Amino acid sequence: MSLAMTIEIIDTIGYFQPSTGGLIGVDYLINIIKIVSITSSIGILLLSLDYYGKLNMVLPEYSVLILITTLGMMLLASCKDLITFYLAIEIISLSSYILASIKRNSQFSTEAGIKYFLLGAVSSGILLFGSSLLYALTGETTFQGLATFM
Repeated sequence: MSLAMTIEIIDTIGYFQPSTGGLIGVDYLINIIKIVSITSSIGILLLSLDYYGKLNMVLPEYSVLILITTLGMMLLASCKDLITFYLAIEIISLSSYILASIKRNSQFSTEAGIKYFLLGAVSSGILLFGSSLLYALTGETTFQGLATFM
């Protein structure tokens, strides 16, 4: 399989779609959003080193969770379909639940994590229900197909 078969050229203005079946796409604005999310994550990691150093907490999983959240943000910027939209939101949410309750010895942190998880479960169900209604109405899950129908 050649590279030309892997990447389909859509436009001559720099927009191309990886061979993911139309689930994600890449263009210049999406790349800028990805760069902003990566630089903000690096900034968060650098700022939090000082904070957790003052608390004498060594949390190696903290940086991994920030990177997983960054991955979800980058996927959210690239999504072109309701399925990848939901997947990106869940990647961001699940790592954020853990980040909200990262201080294991604090009751407030644990309570915040549980409340955030329950709120996220309800909102995830509502998002899935709305997406299923849109699919039932239009027969499409792509944003382009939904825009065409509307």
